[in-house]
Amino acid sequence: MNNNDNKVMGPMEFAVVRNNYYQIDVNSVKAIGSNRPIDPEFSTPDEMPKSYLEVSVKVLPWIVRKNSIDF
Repeated sequence: MNNNDNKVMGPMEFAVVRNNYYQIDVNSVKAIGSNRPIDPEFSTPDEMPKSYLEVSVKVLPWIVRKNSIDF
């Protein structure tokens, strides 16, 4: 959950939960990134003020399908 504090990561704020199916659509690319990747520093915040991708995520509930099979 996002705690709306950019200095402190909230619980499960960036979590991807297993056994879930995520459909993600990239809506737009804001700018071209650097072609020279850098090693991240531990002092770098997880939430950066600039973003280059805009996405929307819709998480749907699982559908339980029951089957009965005799062998």
